[in-house]
Amino acid sequence: MKTITLYVMLFFSSFLGAQQLSEQFFTIIKNDDAAALEKVLTKDNINTCYEFKNSAYTLLSIAIKANSTACFDLLLKKGVDPEINCKGKTPLMYTAKYGKLDFAKKLIAHGASLTSKNERGRTALDYAKKYKQQALIDYFSSL
Repeated sequence: MKTITLYVMLFFSSFLGAQQLSEQFFTIIKNDDAAALEKVLTKDNINTCYEFKNSAYTLLSIAIKANSTACFDLLLKKGVDPEINCKGKTPLMYTAKYGKLDFAKKLIAHGASLTSKNERGRTALDYAKKYKQQALIDYFSSL
């Protein structure tokens, strides 16, 4: 009985936190290698939150942070959920933080919401204002 309980606990605990970002994913996205990403991308990992440097990110958010346009475009093409929230930030919030207007426009076109909020009630527009990203402030305000 103890063994069964242990296995059940291990199984469910695997869903509670984010997975560690593998070196493979990090290198692929950092190098903006969409062909390599396509080979390792699955329906099970495309919308996962990954632990990286004391935070959690989706592959889409990592592509934004790394300015990896080809990987970003591939993820959108493959149907990534643009609203996945890992530890309080959506991919659109990362575009606002890092000043990535082109990425923001593509996310909005793929269904990302300007009204999504983190646990403190902040939106992507709030992040654009916080990080003084005027082009994103103007864009978000125009929608």
